[in-house]
Amino acid sequence: MRVYDTSAVYDLIDKGSVIDFDDGATIGLSKFEVGNVIWKQFTLRHKISMDDALILIKAATIFLGNLTMLDPDPSDALKFAIKEKITFYDASYIVAAMQSQSILVTEDKIQKEVARKYLQTESVKD
Repeated sequence: MRVYDTSAVYDLIDKGSVIDFDDGATIGLSKFEVGNVIWKQFTLRHKISMDDALILIKAATIFLGNLTMLDPDPSDALKFAIKEKITFYDASYIVAAMQSQSILVTEDKIQKEVARKYLQTESVKD
């Protein structure tokens, strides 16, 4: 199985890529994080139009709805975040991948560097 973090999900929907949903998973936090990325692209970076933002959030909702939702233990994620000095968000994806013995798919360089100590990682470009 592959656990997709927010950076991977956004990259995939932005490019209109297709994945094997039977092999994909994420955590519930993803829909909010992807929404935040879309908001930033529109509001702060002015890289997309409102129409594009709405199309992307609909695509993200469909995409995420097809993935298996994992529920990493928040205490484990917090301990891991503190140990590795990374955000709770990033730690949550790594812990989810560890607990499900999965590959972590991420475009986040720091998260990937930490995760590689514990599990296999991939990029959406792989």
